[in-house]
Amino acid sequence: SVIGIGTTYQYIVQVMGRKIETEGEVTAHEPHSRYAWKSTKGPFPLSGGTTFEETSAGVSVTDTVEAEPGGFFKLAEPLMVKQQQSQMKKDLAALKQLLEG
Repeated sequence: SVIGIGTTYQYIVQVMGRKIETEGEVTAHEPHSRYAWKSTKGPFPLSGGTTFEETSAGVSVTDTVEAEPGGFFKLAEPLMVKQQQSQMKKDLAALKQLLEG
């Protein structure tokens, strides 16, 4: 299947011990350069994206996520941010290893 602006998807993640089921949509797609997304269904609004930029050392990958948590998640926001930052670092390190392997 082809991915592009308007492509929809579903994903499930564990955050603070809770399973979150979210649906989203691709909002930008420039192959080998960047993509962006936004949630269309879930416990709170999410959006983000990834950019890839060539540097003298290789490729720099920048991943961003913006969220507006409410309810339980608003109370747990500081812990949730730390957990997600840690998970993103692990995921990007695994991607680097896979690509360089």
